Amino acid sequence: MSEQQDISGLRQSLDDVDSGIVHLIARRSGIIAAIAQAKEQGTGQIQDTDRERAVLAGVEAVAADLGVSASLVRRIFRELLSDSVAQQARHLTAEDGGRVRVAFQGAAHAYSDAAAQKYLAGRGLDGDLTGYRTFREAAAALLAGGCDLAVLPIENTTAGSINEVYALLREHELSIVGEETWKVDHCLAAAADVPLSSLRRIMSHPQGLEQCAQFLQSLPQAVPTSYFDTAGAMRAVAEADDPTAAAIGSPEAAAANDLVVLRHNISDSPDNYTRFVVLSASPVPVDVRIPCKTSLVLVTRHEEGALLRCLEILSGSGHSLTKLESRPRPGRPWEYLFFLDFEGNIADPRTTAALDELRSAALYIKVLGSYPAKALRHRPHAGDVADQGAGEATPGVGGDETGDVHGHPVVQPLRQLLRVQSDAQRAVRRRVIPTDDPRRQSHTRAGDVGGVRREVVGDDAHGHQLRPVRLCAVHHCHGRADIGFVPADTERARQRATGERGGQASGVSDGPRRRHDAGQPGPPDRALQRFRLNPHVSKVDGRNPPNRAG
Repeated sequence: MSEQQDISGLRQSLDDVDSGIVHLIARRSGIIAAIAQAKEQGTGQIQDTDRERAVLAGVEAVAADLGVSASLVRRIFRELLSDSVAQQARHLTAEDGGRVRVAFQGAAHAYSDAAAQKYLAGRGLDGDLTGYRTFREAAAALLAGGCDLAVLPIENTTAGSINEVYALLREHELSIVGEETWKVDHCLAAAADVPLSSLRRIMSHPQGLEQCAQFLQSLPQAVPTSYFDTAGAMRAVAEADDPTAAAIGSPEAAAANDLVVLRHNISDSPDNYTRFVVLSASPVPVDVRIPCKTSLVLVTRHEEGALLRCLEILSGSGHSLTKLESRPRPGRPWEYLFFLDFEGNIADPRTTAALDELRSAALYIKVLGSYPAKALRHRPHAGDVADQGAGEATPGVGGDETGDVHGHPVVQPLRQLLRVQSDAQRAVRRRVIPTDDPRRQSHTRAGDVGGVRREVVGDDAHGHQLRPVRLCAVHHCHGRADIGFVPADTERARQRATGERGGQASGVSDGPRRRHDAGQPGPPDRALQRFRLNPHVSKVDGRNPPNRAG
């Protein structure tokens, strides 16, 4: 038997296996349809993150036993799980297919084109897709009624946010009705198989160039050139037939233009995902059983703690923040507005109540839409390895980004920063006693929090007695407790208001004050607030504090 016959037979066996995989996917889809029907009368969420975690752990264990790449199996099953949720959502919304007109930025085979097709397939829709040269042109077509939906990129895990799309959401009456994620696989392609050293010009969309910046630095002789789209850059290289020109884009775009791929996987990050938003001219309601995100534009009052108070409303109502983006406020230099994404659905009374409270705390709110969520991460689980997947994008699979609403990594630093900075400014006005002042010699310096004695140590320039208090708790990590001073009469008033006994340590932040059950804020008198000092604002003992957030 010849070598060619051997390969032909093996390829036939491979085709049979591939066909079997497709049949198994179809069988799995049938089971998912039965599960969706069983859940139809229920009131619970259709997505069970604990179940998804168990599924992924189970298939990874099987992969390990069989010597198969666990990473490959995980990626495949994430897509299957994402499709399962989408299939159940279609059943709840009674979507029966149809045809829609979709606008996107770029040319055929662009990443936006691929993301739009993926979104439509997940919804069981057919589409007539039209590419536009710019984001603004695609949005204008939607607003003019030239299409039903527009699919635009809004953020990338490597290059960050696409500011122009955020500007369009702020300026126009556009509603977010969906989102999609796409794994970006950049390659370098040229008209012929030439050495990289011979290239003199590399074209791509600005986002593509930014996402491959490290690779481009290895080719100093080649000039990066911006083009309106990755797929368009591929087409331009093919039409130019210039052996010194190359383009960055998808392998599919390279194949469609008969280009030779010189290098695969040239992104700076191997986990390079782009998140797309699906826009409509009007909002679309979503069943409360479908996991959703809500996006909004928020303008806060230009005063200390304003943003923090808004974030605490979401945190206190049990909504997990998934994104916080600040942008300059038009016409107001050095003032900012914020784009927020959080897990919730405006059809849910709990979310509606939180938004009503948010409107009373903010200057302006514009709800951009509630829509089925795709770009989420698994909720951390007890026993999971701390670093496992910490920096790994997990598009299409449920859960939230933190697993702890009140301990959200965005809210907690802001809580500390915004409240502590304003206290620091007041503290400086109250006068912090320098290291060589004799009044500092009467109290204890120790790394232990309990090492601070609370005796009165003198008075300030205004005749107020001073009492030592500890400053930011970050210093205790470095083996010392820095000391500051506040008027003793203010300290006693604060103790009476808070019920703190004299033997307890003061001045260590325990987070912002929580609202009372009646929904009223705590005592407004600033003199009764805890004294906290940001170590980056002032020196207490003549030494620079450690370069770490307080």
